[in-house]
Amino acid sequence: MQAIKNFISDVKKLGQEGKQLQANLAKLQKALPAVTEYQQEVTTLIDKWKFKDQHRLDRIQEIVEKLNKRFK
Repeated sequence: MQAIKNFISDVKKLGQEGKQLQANLAKLQKALPAVTEYQQEVTTLIDKWKFKDQHRLDRIQEIVEKLNKRFK
């Protein structure tokens, strides 16, 4: 009899966890557009920064390569 009670309790817990999972998934889906928009904004800003400072980045890379050759 105790085994049946435990089984029923476990099934109820599983149902509650399933409902919580559905609620969390709904929250995640609701937040996804904002996250995607933020990601796109960050990517755009990084691309602008790279374009603006690419010559500096190239120069830094040249210096790093020279130093690597010198100390190998």
